[in-house]
This record gives sequence, C-alpha cells and structure tokens, in this order.
Amino acid sequence: MLSAGLLGAGAAYAVPELQLTVPGGTYDGTLETTFASGQTFDLYALFGPNKDTLSDTFYISFALELGADDSPVGTSGSHPALNAGSFKFGGQTYNVTSDLTWGTPSGLPTHGDFPTWYGMLPFQFSSGNQTASIDTQTTTPSSISGGCLSDCLYFTSFAVDTSLLSSAYSIHFDLFDQKTLDGDHPAVNAPFSHDAQSLDGGCTQVPCGPREQVPEPATLALMIAGLAGLVATRRRRR
Repeated sequence: MLSAGLLGAGAAYAVPELQLTVPGGTYDGTLETTFASGQTFDLYALFGPNKDTLSDTFYISFALELGADDSPVGTSGSHPALNAGSFKFGGQTYNVTSDLTWGTPSGLPTHGDFPTWYGMLPFQFSSGNQTASIDTQTTTPSSISGGCLSDCLYFTSFAVDTSLLSSAYSIHFDLFDQKTLDGDHPAVNAPFSHDAQSLDGGCTQVPCGPREQVPEPATLALMIAGLAGLVATRRRRR
C-alpha cells in the first residue's frame, strides 16, 4: 500500500493526523484498507487535530491496482500496454493510460504497489467542515456530517465513480502531506493503515479477495504453447 509511518502526529492523540474512509464501506484488517461497497461512492479525507497546519496543501494519490489485493500492475522498468478504462474522481474523468503518470511517486515508499499508473490531487481542508473524531481502523461510519463542537476532525469529500474501469483493476487511494523536519528536507506524512480502495471491475462481493495476476504477453504465449503441446501429446497416446 502507498503508506508510510506516521510522522509529526501528536503523541497525546489516539487517532492519526490523516485518514481516509468510505462511509458504508468495509475495513479489511489483512489488507489494512477500507473498501468501498460499490462502484460509486464518496471518499472522505479526515484531518486533525493539529489545526496549526490546517492551511497546508494536502494530497490524495490515486493508483491503479491489479485486483483488490494491492497487487502491482507492472515490474521495475516495464511499461505495460493495457486498456484499463477510466474513472471519475473529484469531478474529473481520468483515462488511466493517457491522464495518469507511469512510475513511482517521488518521496513515497512503494510497499510493493509501484511502478503503476498514478495521479495526485492537491486540496485544502476547510475550517468550517468538522465531524466527530473516529479511528477508521476500528470504526467505519455509515455517514459523516458536520456540526461537531468538541473532539472533532476536519473533513472533505470527493465523489468517485469506477464503473468504467476495466475488469480486474481497482483504484487505491492514500492521503498525505509534507512536513519539513529540519528546515531543508521535507518528509512525507502518510499515516499507515488508513487508506482506501475501490472495488475492482470484476468484484461481486466485499471484500473481493486476492486475484491471480494477469500474465504478461510473453508468459501468456508460453502458457498457450504448453497447453497445445499437452493436447497433442494426449491425442498421440489415444
């Protein structure tokens, strides 16, 4: 998953500084990810309680995954030609191979997910949107609303539609910002185990469970040749 150790969160707080969740979704403890329950959903970013950095620019990354088990799409140096379709995020439509970037984001740990097709959306939280504090690892809310007066988190939401994404692919989301730790070198702050993911195009239940990786063309050709040889051998024996 595209997540790193938590940097800069106050030790006095039980909840992480940054979280993603999908109301009505399912938290998978093995994959440590909240999965949406459908192809269209609202992705919520949660921030708090360090209001001193409320004016910072935050980022949501969206990366193409193979299936619902955090499998990488390619290997180091490879650039697969595929028709993965498109998806909508935050009011914008993204065609996977023409609107996204192939590679590994600078400064973020790969955790086995990269290289792949990915994008980044910068945004800011509004001080007027606050909701009751939750930890998305232990609680998946049915809804998120404003009006909180104490022990609150800031929130913003993004509409997501992955219904036009090709079968067997999904979109993995992570939330992060950058902290300047020593005045010169920024470090990525991406809390571990508080990310989210869409269903893949072939999913019929939540969670979908691991899928076998799609073989590369050369591997597929070898498999076909092997099967043909097996059939020929059986015919000769008959």
